Amino acid sequence: MICKLFRLFFRPLRCPTGVTLLELLAVIGLMSLLFAFSLPALGSFVKSSQHKKAARDIVIAIRLARSLATTSGLEHRVEIDMSGRRFRLAHGDRYSGSAVNSYDQNIVLDWQSLPLSVSLRANTDCSVDSGSIFFHANPNGTANTRYLCILDEHETFQFRVGIPYARTGKVNIHRWASGSQTWR
Repeated sequence: MICKLFRLFFRPLRCPTGVTLLELLAVIGLMSLLFAFSLPALGSFVKSSQHKKAARDIVIAIRLARSLATTSGLEHRVEIDMSGRRFRLAHGDRYSGSAVNSYDQNIVLDWQSLPLSVSLRANTDCSVDSGSIFFHANPNGTANTRYLCILDEHETFQFRVGIPYARTGKVNIHRWASGSQTWR
């Protein structure tokens, strides 16, 4: 009788699939360890994707401004508030030389906030870190030349959005290559 009780309590417990409870616990423990080690990399990936999304959102707004300017015959601009980490799209009241206050009255896309992990700077060398900048789009397809740099919370360059040639108005996006210290 004692032998039967001993075998009943100390035999390996089996799940319906034929795996012992001890094996199941070992696998769960191993998976937990792997997950814990991957969390820092996952956080880095999420922040990197936020920077990429911020750059793409601004590029989309600038391209939309250019498209709307050519179809409507009115100047359009993307205003970027660098301190507030936000941007908006508005149109002027004329083909060229629109009144400054007309942009505040003709909002196409209201303020869009960027993530807290994003810092903004302006100019080709990313030297301006406060104030507002504007990407102007004209009905003839031209635009002002301007650059906006997107940095992470450690002030490391991530992306640069800009219009290098006023005549074409084409928007470029570059990623910072930290190994070669250049924009690609």
